[in-house]
Amino acid sequence: DELFGFNDFDRDQANTFPDQTVFLEYLEEHGVHGGRLAVPGSVITLGGDQCTVEHPAPDEEIQAMFTRKRDYLRAYQARHRPTIEAQKAAWPRNQVDILPVLQEWWEPLLQQADLTCAGVNGRVLLEAGDVHIIIDFLERRVYQHRGEQYRYRFHFDRALVESCILRHEEDWVNELFLSCRFEAERDGPYNEYVYNFFKGLSPERLQYAEGFYAEKSPVQELWRCGDYLVQRRCPHLKADLTRFAEVDRGVLTCTMHGWQFELATGRCLTSDDRHLFTKPAIEVEEPVAPGTG
Repeated sequence: DELFGFNDFDRDQANTFPDQTVFLEYLEEHGVHGGRLAVPGSVITLGGDQCTVEHPAPDEEIQAMFTRKRDYLRAYQARHRPTIEAQKAAWPRNQVDILPVLQEWWEPLLQQADLTCAGVNGRVLLEAGDVHIIIDFLERRVYQHRGEQYRYRFHFDRALVESCILRHEEDWVNELFLSCRFEAERDGPYNEYVYNFFKGLSPERLQYAEGFYAEKSPVQELWRCGDYLVQRRCPHLKADLTRFAEVDRGVLTCTMHGWQFELATGRCLTSDDRHLFTKPAIEVEEPVAPGTG
């Protein structure tokens, strides 16, 4: 019920959920013709330059879904209400001690999230019912809120947070945020780093995001690895090699996924389509012999 108003009933230009007919009209207005209406169960047949669509109900019923959208969705809602209520009743409640679990899960990620923490540059308050937790991107800690100032706030039904924890869901953006089952407020402009943190709740996901931000910088990050300067991000999935590299007999292994590279040449021993940038840390020019130029 609380999300019913998000349906696009009145063709509001600000609505982010336009239906099929609105989208087809938009295409027509921009010179894209030949669009076809499809609903769940429609069968589209392509042959030569022909495209036919068979709907799972008579055309007049399909059109009524859009011309009498409120009535259609109210009936749809009523049909599915028992299923929805049963699912809500099965949600976990008070099965998880949320704070210590998130501390154990998220604090190691914050320690790796140099660019993400710099991008957030503040505190996020996460409210899961009566549990209020600070995600501190300044001190890289997770702790109980005791009145500290924060820049961003999210409020969830506690059961949804517990469900994500029990399933160890690594992408809360697709699981929670895109479902609109939350409340939020912020002090200042939208900050993509906040949401990308909630999308990267595993070392692999986080390192990919960190690598993406690093690549946006015009400066190539290098670090000292023995006698070589080496690019900081693994060519595989952008893991931070200052944290995940191990070197044995001239071979660097990224322990995130086990990819290996020769330090002297940068050649990848795991795949033919990757290369690690390396160069000697100290390049000494050989003296030029007299009379040779």
